[in-house]
Amino acid sequence: MMMSRYRRGQLLALLFDYDGTLVPLAAHPRLATMMPRTRRLLRRLAGRSRIALGILSGRELSELRTLVSLRNICYAGNSGLELDLRGTLISHPDLQNAIPAISALVGLLQKVINKFPGAWLEDKMIGLTVHYRDVPINQIPDLQSQVSVVSEPFLDRMRFTDGPKAIEIVPEVGWNKGTAVKFILEHLGQDDLLPLYAGDASNDDAAFEIVSEMGGICIGVGAGIRHFAHYCVADPAALLSFLLVLDKYLRVVPIVYRPLTLDDYYG
Repeated sequence: MMMSRYRRGQLLALLFDYDGTLVPLAAHPRLATMMPRTRRLLRRLAGRSRIALGILSGRELSELRTLVSLRNICYAGNSGLELDLRGTLISHPDLQNAIPAISALVGLLQKVINKFPGAWLEDKMIGLTVHYRDVPINQIPDLQSQVSVVSEPFLDRMRFTDGPKAIEIVPEVGWNKGTAVKFILEHLGQDDLLPLYAGDASNDDAAFEIVSEMGGICIGVGAGIRHFAHYCVADPAALLSFLLVLDKYLRVVPIVYRPLTLDDYYG
């Protein structure tokens, strides 16, 4: 379906989560770096005609752009609360109003986390992540329970999403990875396009849902995604193999010429 629609002249919007999708999950976020071959492949894809790329993440926007280091693509950070649409920066207008609540929650969460060796809190100013990858497995339920208890007064103002060995917390202002997908596709300015989204965890569900509603393609990476995924690959290496095959086919797809219409002369 994807290649036949591309041959007919449709734009392909290739959208990816970062951690666990384009790069393997790591013990610490700073260790989850993109392989040079992955970056080279994404750069080639972004440079092809009728191909647009977007990368979405729970990371801060500035950090995501530094990690990926590709120009002329779209980025969404903090789970869709801030975006860089090929140089156009947008963020939710109410984010500043949420900062006092985030600051208050930081203090409460830190008291809980201090009880669990291996856990740590990532403060992204407009979002938080409780990391517990290095917490002994028998202590994780207790950690999750205590996080839930101290977070209860904030449930109407914050969105809590389970990630891989982490809990992502962002202001509940109506924006998420799904709205980020919408912003990106609207920015591309074409009605005749096919979106593809690849992600690895429940925090990608909103993006999967939007892409599925638009008749796009959803790829689950790893064992954690089944509900929205049309296809599944085992890990980021398998996704890279798929993209290498896609890149190979795009090299040999003939240029589509469409008949001239009156709009071309008078429009």
